[in-house]
Amino acid sequence: MEGAVDWATDDDREGTCEIDIAVTFDPETRTRTVSGTFCDRTIDHTTTWHHDGMAG
Repeated sequence: MEGAVDWATDDDREGTCEIDIAVTFDPETRTRTVSGTFCDRTIDHTTTWHHDGMAG
């Protein structure tokens, strides 16, 4: 996902946050990774889940 968010505050501050985020999913290892940048901050977060044994 790429784009930008414009923001403004009541005390007349304003700006634009650039967004460049990718999400990957690996069902074999049961992981999801979110990586990229948001408002000049680096994001790199991986989560792993476990099957709870319940039928869906």
